[in-house]
Amino acid sequence: MTYRRSLRAAALLALAAGTPAMAQFTTNGRIDATEASLYGAPKWVQTTPTFFGDNFSGAGAGAGDVGTPSTVTTGIEIAIPFSALGTAGTPYTGGSIRLALMVNGGDRGFLSNQVLGGLPLNLPNLGEPRNVNFGAFVGNQFVATFTPFANSGANPVIDGTLDTGLYGPNRSTQTNYTGFGNADHGQLVRRVVPSTSEGSELDNIRVGKKGTTLYIFIGGNLEANFNKLELFVDSIAGGQNRLVSGNPDPVNRLSDDGTGNGLQFSIDFDADFYVTMNGGNTAAEGVPENNQIFVNYCELPTAGGGLAFFCGGTTYGSPSALTGGDAGAPAIVATVNNANVGGVIGTEVGGANAAPNVDRAYGTEMDGLFSYVDATNMKLHVLVTGNVQNNFNKYDLFVDCAPGGQNRLRGGSQQLSTSGGSVVFYSGNGRIDFNGLNRMGALTLALSDPMNELSSRVPVDGLKFDDAFAADYWISFTNGINGAVASQFTNVAPLRTDGIARNFAGAPLDFSCFDGGDKPTNNPILFDGDGAGGGYSPLTGFEPFDSDPQGRFAPRHLGEFIPSLPAPTAGLLIASIDNSNVGGVTALSGANAASVTTGVELEIDLRELGWDGMSPILMAGFVNGSGHDFVANQVLGGLPAGNTAAGGYDDRNIGEPRTADFALIAGDQFVNLTGITPPSCPPDFNGDGNLDPDDLADYIGAFFSVPAPISADFNGDGSVDPDDLADYIGAFFTGCQ
Repeated sequence: MTYRRSLRAAALLALAAGTPAMAQFTTNGRIDATEASLYGAPKWVQTTPTFFGDNFSGAGAGAGDVGTPSTVTTGIEIAIPFSALGTAGTPYTGGSIRLALMVNGGDRGFLSNQVLGGLPLNLPNLGEPRNVNFGAFVGNQFVATFTPFANSGANPVIDGTLDTGLYGPNRSTQTNYTGFGNADHGQLVRRVVPSTSEGSELDNIRVGKKGTTLYIFIGGNLEANFNKLELFVDSIAGGQNRLVSGNPDPVNRLSDDGTGNGLQFSIDFDADFYVTMNGGNTAAEGVPENNQIFVNYCELPTAGGGLAFFCGGTTYGSPSALTGGDAGAPAIVATVNNANVGGVIGTEVGGANAAPNVDRAYGTEMDGLFSYVDATNMKLHVLVTGNVQNNFNKYDLFVDCAPGGQNRLRGGSQQLSTSGGSVVFYSGNGRIDFNGLNRMGALTLALSDPMNELSSRVPVDGLKFDDAFAADYWISFTNGINGAVASQFTNVAPLRTDGIARNFAGAPLDFSCFDGGDKPTNNPILFDGDGAGGGYSPLTGFEPFDSDPQGRFAPRHLGEFIPSLPAPTAGLLIASIDNSNVGGVTALSGANAASVTTGVELEIDLRELGWDGMSPILMAGFVNGSGHDFVANQVLGGLPAGNTAAGGYDDRNIGEPRTADFALIAGDQFVNLTGITPPSCPPDFNGDGNLDPDDLADYIGAFFSVPAPISADFNGDGSVDPDDLADYIGAFFTGCQ
């Protein structure tokens, strides 16, 4: 037995001292009386005010009504020729008309509660549109029959801003809060100040006519994330009260799928025509945004099977004609101005969901960190106190618990071609959480040897930690609201020094995993494989280089699991949140954080983390935006106060994760959870304080042992191979400072 392995045993014994045989923890996001004696004092306490919203008592109660929707004068503007609202046999000439309008999700598969005609107060998002029957609700969920205002003045300018006097009266006012986000950024397209919010809402509608064109102004917002405005027009006899099978794309996504479902309108509304629009950034990642709006049109004859056209695209706020559309498409003009910051509120009216609330928060902060290592049962317990707002803000947490790891986050895997036609492979991290992990990682690569195109690539950018921290594991926690129900999710991935482990053929050997869902049925999150496909698909060793193995168990364990066994082990990682904190830091003060005892709680198997039994267990982390794309000022370890801190960072939000470098910030932006001090001389393998031939002999003995102990994984990439031997020998003969 080597001295290093003896040190591992000593570390475990030290951590186990005073540990009950069965430490009693309930992973529920709060410290109870039994846990308090085990957690002890916090390992770290926040001193920086939050710039991501403060969850104060009473937040989210609403103002007693839905807001001021009738006053909104920016939003969505559309001009439709009469010829697109009738047929050759039954033309539309500007007479009585009915309109049904609603906001739908980006894939047209999740209907919001933003419906004009109005839904009952506090009704949440409606969900799957094929299952929605507006006839089951009180009132009419369409704009009641009216004759468009005859405009005798100039033509309205289609720029997303109401032309007063050219549209006539408001025909319908929103009666419900928005469940699709309450925009308050005030910009034409999307937010530029990260502490503001995006959202979609339909506040009011005005309709005019001039010549042979129908003009529609809808006050509100249409978030630039490709959320859809769905507009149905009842202008002639016939039409569809329930969207039938056989309708063309894209309205077929809302129509009967052959099982007798299909979006059904209120009685007396039969849709004849459909206009839909959406917008967002069409540029590739890493280049300037190119925000475009797109419009589609479909006929809806009673029996289905009408014509459909892509009408074209335009830019936000532009009155220009659409371009790039299909031949024969109607000459619709449309645009969006997202500057509205008024209108309806973003929370249910009344106090039922007000803070303090275990399931809901209206701001995000990190107040402190408690931890406990249960060495007897090989479990790490962590509680990061604070709140995570239910808008899918993130707690991005990283663990350093063994040699190796990523001091700078790698990005996605790439296959790069040289000028000579050869291919160079760069192994990055998994594309888990809609590529959210890689959103923080390297986007730009460089040659490790600038004179050799075949040399390996190294990241140039990507989130960089303190010099003493190299991440071995990533855990991301988030939560939201699904209809009226809170939901919570956790995404996890091992982080190896050289990216995803691969076999000789380049096939991935690592998983990245997720679990969660509606909180009533997923609390705590158990990583127990509950989901489609039994929680994972076994690897064959022949997956393509760019495949992305994912599952719903703990990922390191899943990568090592032998498929011939009955099932992977559940519960190696457990997570939950209690969002009831209304104390802690505020937007103005960094005081009172030490008193908070609720937040995000984790239980993690130490073997799943990859702990070597000797290294200190360090945790770094921060609050991040919903797309892992904007780092807040809520950082584990804390930020220095003032605006002249080293590295140009202060106690304000950090921003773009790819350019963040914690090594430039004064102090440690990580927390030691174990109190173990890292070895000052890694090649001192036996840990006796001297670097001598005994260390070399002990390492070689460990390396050639069968099986080799984890201590022989000198570079910490998760496997013992000749690279470890070469790295150790190099380090040994380099010596220690």
